[in-house]
Amino acid sequence: HRFVPIEKVAVYIPGGKFSYPSSVFMNAIPAKVAGVKTVFAASARPTDEVLAACYLSGVDALFRISGAQAIAAFAFGTKTVPEVNFIAGPGNKFVVEAKRQVFGRVGIDLLAGPSEILVIADDSANRDYLLADFAAQLEHASDAKAYLITSSASLASFIGRKLKKVKIFKVSQTAQQIKKANNIAAEHTFVFVRNFSSFSGKITKSGAVFLGDYSPVVMGDYVAGPSHTLPTGRTALFSSGLNVGTFLRSFAEIAYDKKSFEEDAPLASSLAEIEGMKNHKNSIEVRRRQK
Repeated sequence: HRFVPIEKVAVYIPGGKFSYPSSVFMNAIPAKVAGVKTVFAASARPTDEVLAACYLSGVDALFRISGAQAIAAFAFGTKTVPEVNFIAGPGNKFVVEAKRQVFGRVGIDLLAGPSEILVIADDSANRDYLLADFAAQLEHASDAKAYLITSSASLASFIGRKLKKVKIFKVSQTAQQIKKANNIAAEHTFVFVRNFSSFSGKITKSGAVFLGDYSPVVMGDYVAGPSHTLPTGRTALFSSGLNVGTFLRSFAEIAYDKKSFEEDAPLASSLAEIEGMKNHKNSIEVRRRQK
């Protein structure tokens, strides 16, 4: 079972009202670590910081294009934009839909939708920290989502008054809090309770899990690995965040000697006969007949 890097990759850098040099780092660096030979980037209005991030990350060329048209250009190639094998990076709903439609012609990392944060907190949670952490993720876009699971009625009331966009679940038992978090399967899950270590390894359906007062989601946005490109919209139930493995593909390499072939051949021949594949069976039997 061999693993080799994808040859040509395009990294989409979202724009809009913010500049995202962090998205360059979080997508291009894993690709380069994987051994991808050529990494292109796309950005509509690259700032000096985005250009610097491309240089530091080893991006081979940057194209000043954006939106669904950037995805299409890299998927099919144009006179000025090279065709690639794989497209990574988050974007708006049009970028996500474009990635969905070109999948099959090229590979894609994941279909990342609006940012999500789910916080599990008790009455020990620092309320200033908590407000700041919710506000940080809601800052991404107007359709960002936020959830709070808490055993504290006073904390639920406080957050409900301060942040109307946060959906609050009052859950007392730790086991039920974990079950609820795994069912929501949010992009980011932040555990903000006294004994946060007891949650380690138990929230298994999330893009990334952050444990304790000093592990805010923003650290994952900027410096904690492996990447801030993570599954959203409950896709964490079946998919993973972007990582070095995203840019590797595997294939099998098989080499039987005569003795090993003779040991396995009857099994293969029997399966071919069961399936009615006469030529498959003959490919085995022609070798078995020759001594």
